[in-house]
Amino acid sequence: MKTINQKNIEAAVEIRNKMLSWNEVNKLLRREFNNKKENKDFHDIGYKIELVNKLYNCNLNMDKRLIAHEIQQLEIDSKFDKNNLEQLVEEIAKIQPSPYKRRVGFVFSSKYCHFHYPNKFPIYDRYSRYALSYLLGNMKSCYESNYTQFKKDLDDLIVSLSWKPSYQEIDSYLWLYGQWLVYKKYINDESKLEKKFSHRTRNFIKNHIELFSELDSK
Repeated sequence: MKTINQKNIEAAVEIRNKMLSWNEVNKLLRREFNNKKENKDFHDIGYKIELVNKLYNCNLNMDKRLIAHEIQQLEIDSKFDKNNLEQLVEEIAKIQPSPYKRRVGFVFSSKYCHFHYPNKFPIYDRYSRYALSYLLGNMKSCYESNYTQFKKDLDDLIVSLSWKPSYQEIDSYLWLYGQWLVYKKYINDESKLEKKFSHRTRNFIKNHIELFSELDSK
């Protein structure tokens, strides 16, 4: 098991601050989710789905109206105060708008719940999964389609630290550290990097490589 320190988290926050409009995107999402906290009105749900999908890259290439209808039917507002929050993320993740389409998945469902209650739901995505499995010495496939284990291990990691970062801080760290791990792995293979990252992301990491290196524990 590898450890992380407060300087690693601070480096992640600094990187995020350098990313164009990122803080404004987060402020927008938090404001709109606070303004439309409930999940009763079909149009409000659809609006929030579109915001998360477009601004947080969920790649929901399916009918958003059907997703909104399914979320409305789940009556999730009463479930945000329950103990087993992971089950709520799993319920939303299982939504399958059409038998010929994939499910909406944990990436979207964790983000949708996160922006309702940022302090209750960590964000789950491929980079966060990769970073957490690396830090804890688990197999890369450990958290695939397993938000419950992901959240449990992340909570255990936070408890083990001498200070207590918020989910927002640890989310930023894991997301960026996961990218940094992949970048380092293929740093000498430009063709692989081109497949893994967009031109914009490759240049951003390259231009801030010293700051990204501070994500590694010393």
